[in-house]
Amino acid sequence: MTQPKERTMDEFEITDLLHKMAQAGGSDIFIAAWAPPRMNVEGKIEDMAPDPLSPERTQKLIRQLLTDEQWAEFNRTRELNMAFSLPQVARF
Repeated sequence: MTQPKERTMDEFEITDLLHKMAQAGGSDIFIAAWAPPRMNVEGKIEDMAPDPLSPERTQKLIRQLLTDEQWAEFNRTRELNMAFSLPQVARF
């Protein structure tokens, strides 16, 4: 029997990472270029994947969550605090 192929970071969507964080009891997610996605679990920062994100992949993940207005604010200020809800899962 063949083992299922493990997905690479390029195959994950932001909602996959949020589901993973919710299952682990995480409270914050950190997405940055040249670093793996990370989450805060009980005050400890943990990697969510072994490989760092490219700048292009980082932008694609973040754009899945943001409105055009939020994206413009982020580009202007280089930071953004926001919330996102996954129905039946959690609010982030």
